[in-house]
Amino acid sequence: LFCICSCVLMVVQMFSTAFVAHTLCCTPESKRLLSRVIVDACSSLPTNEDGAPSPEVAAQSAAAAIAAIPQMDSTTVTDMMRSSMPPQGEFRSGVPFGQRYAAAYVARQDGAALQTLGLLTYQGVGGATQDDRASALWHAAAARQGNLDGLAVLGGCVRNGVGAEWDEATGLALIRAAAAVGTPSGLNKLGVLHEEGTLPSGDVDEELAARLFERSAAAGSALGLFYHGWALIHGVGVAMDVEGGLAAYRASAKLAPDDGAEEAAFQLWEAHATMEARRTKRRRGEIPPDRWLRLAAAMEHTAATEALARWEANEAGCM
Repeated sequence: LFCICSCVLMVVQMFSTAFVAHTLCCTPESKRLLSRVIVDACSSLPTNEDGAPSPEVAAQSAAAAIAAIPQMDSTTVTDMMRSSMPPQGEFRSGVPFGQRYAAAYVARQDGAALQTLGLLTYQGVGGATQDDRASALWHAAAARQGNLDGLAVLGGCVRNGVGAEWDEATGLALIRAAAAVGTPSGLNKLGVLHEEGTLPSGDVDEELAARLFERSAAAGSALGLFYHGWALIHGVGVAMDVEGGLAAYRASAKLAPDDGAEEAAFQLWEAHATMEARRTKRRRGEIPPDRWLRLAAAMEHTAATEALARWEANEAGCM
């Protein structure tokens, strides 16, 4: 209700005066506004050969531009809200997971490809070499292209001082702005902060975290679906619903190779293994036992890779 009222107020103000206070909210128009504001703020920054600006400078420039949004004139805001939206989320390609980095690198003029390069480099998977600084640079490049998931993850980099100089206030400003317009990565990161009590206030709010994860899941985020499933299965901030949680895991895993699908797939394997241990011999084999495990291992999930090796060794020993 608060978001709806804020949006209505903003629209009324836009048509009542030439100089108004604007509030970001979860609408397509606000998403386009925020994306365009970040592009304009970062487009003139010096970059490396791959189009990546300094993560620290990009984050500070973006935060300053976000802080100035309430003072923007209505004509500029309206034009930005009508601008086209650049690619969001992660890179789409049909290549094997081990070739995902190479494919995204070829398409690195695309903001979604840049965001994927950052995610892969942070984990050192998909053909990427693990490198925190390189990951932060890729996310800065994605944000510079108007990718709001890249903006949120850049916020995480500077907030935690991972791959970038530590700057908690700037990092939180980026995460909060991305979450305000409904960007999945922003919702996920803000949800984790509320769940863990790692905001400056130190307050824990599991119910708010669960709502943020649910919104991210509804937006089609593999990681959001995983977090939402975890909250349901464990009753964290929401009524326990194991079947609902497993359904969220399955929906997440189906979004592979998006970030978060590998963890959901591994959790499905662990849940299946627990249930399988309780089955009678007559009922065993009704569900392919290694389906989710193989998916997680294919995405280079470390625990899944190790578990698959043990499972295959056990199967070979039973023949």
